[in-house]
Amino acid sequence: MNGTRLMLDLFAFIQARTNSVRLPGKVLKNLSNNSDLNILDNIVIRLNKILPKDKIILLLPENDHELIQFAITRGYQYFLGSEENVRERFIQCADKVKAKWILRATGDNPFIDINHIELLIETICETDFDIVSFQGLPIGTGVEIFNYDSLVWVPPKLEDRYKEHVSLHIKEFPGMFRALKLEPFLTEEELKIAKEIRVTIDEEKDFIVCRKIFEILGETFSVQDLIRLYKTKSEIFEINRDIKQRVFSIPKQDSILGQKRVVIYYADPKRDGSGHFERTKILASLLRAKGLEVFHLEIQDNYQLLESDLYIFDIRDMTIPHSLEKKSILLDNFNSVNTIAKRYYSLPYVNSSINYRPILSKLLNLYQKVESDLVLVYSGNLSSEDSKKIDNWIIKNNFSNVLRIGGTEPNSNLIQWKQRVFRGEYFNLLSQAKYFITYFGQSVLEAKYLGTKVYQFSISEYHEKLSKNFQSNENEYLGGIAEIENWKLEKNFEEKKKIQLDTSGYERLLNFIFKEMHTQ
Repeated sequence: MNGTRLMLDLFAFIQARTNSVRLPGKVLKNLSNNSDLNILDNIVIRLNKILPKDKIILLLPENDHELIQFAITRGYQYFLGSEENVRERFIQCADKVKAKWILRATGDNPFIDINHIELLIETICETDFDIVSFQGLPIGTGVEIFNYDSLVWVPPKLEDRYKEHVSLHIKEFPGMFRALKLEPFLTEEELKIAKEIRVTIDEEKDFIVCRKIFEILGETFSVQDLIRLYKTKSEIFEINRDIKQRVFSIPKQDSILGQKRVVIYYADPKRDGSGHFERTKILASLLRAKGLEVFHLEIQDNYQLLESDLYIFDIRDMTIPHSLEKKSILLDNFNSVNTIAKRYYSLPYVNSSINYRPILSKLLNLYQKVESDLVLVYSGNLSSEDSKKIDNWIIKNNFSNVLRIGGTEPNSNLIQWKQRVFRGEYFNLLSQAKYFITYFGQSVLEAKYLGTKVYQFSISEYHEKLSKNFQSNENEYLGGIAEIENWKLEKNFEEKKKIQLDTSGYERLLNFIFKEMHTQ
């Protein structure tokens, strides 16, 4: 399946109206007295971290003049259709924009979770399901993605509930369509707490809860942030606990889940960078979509060894137990100890004989490269001391437009800072940056493929080896953190090259995994 084509045909449709019976005008209510952002604004802001604005469309009733004026004032894309027949509104808009895939969001869910939406997008690119969503997320944080063909299919009897709930017919006819509900990336404790959280807005109590959350957490927080807030201020979530959510009884589809188990161990993000976690999270989601039971676990000194049909280790240079070698795959593991475990390489290494195949996200294809003077710095989980060293070096070099992601907050207002950004926003920034300064990791390859000038520093002896091996005219090595006073960056800029991106990395990796499982 061609992931690039699917991504270009994906649109987010936000259905909204102002004449809600229980809470009229709720979609235009401000979430804070200190902000002019309303509920719809917050939904658009979140989706825009994944999709360009021209792929985000408000689906409005044709007689809702207040909402129409709002969309015009904000400059949002919008489409007008029947107020009662929401299904018709979706079909007509999909026909107009030629959408092959639709991400459905509703105007009463301001806190949809971007991390899980990104995983849904990756899933539709690599599987053949007609509709995908997550189960077990807090009410109001999830979305669903379905394809055009399933949307326009007419059930034997087109009941009114199908006109109101546009994807219900897809779920109620499992013989016609393949539906996938994925498990969220939450711990057992987090899953229990998630059941206690309601952040959809149907009534005034819901709105009070969401305002309180927004005032504490701001615009773009994650489900994990929401769960952490529950642990410290559970009284907020008591306010709307008595409101009942309307649910439909959906037939279960046949599943082979549990026939095969895969355990994925990934490196500690704080010690080895977040790349191991991010790519194995996508991999786990895709394997679950294939019908496997998947455990996704951070490796620790005394990690618990689960019984499994296959083990996947994404920990560079780790020696695995000899008893697991026959049913293990090592991702980018270059341990010198001989092993019969299968290896899969996706990143370059000091051994130049190894061919690397970058695993790049399809999200890269959504953004057009724009030349700018942005200096993008990624500092991951660096300490306060090392973050301060980098900031002092940046100020000393008189850069005018600097954004540092990760590390700790700067003391200087000369440096923009974000603790983290969502992946779509990150790739957008990476494609625009004049310089990208970071330690070696997957982002270095992504920057190279985007034609952005890369400067690397090392945070360990191991990272120094990797950086020096990858060094070229486009990827200069600055030195270690301890040598920061000697860092020299040549302030020149070559025109970015147009590069054909390879978006089949996960497809190759999945094929490799299933081949190994078949031969065992």
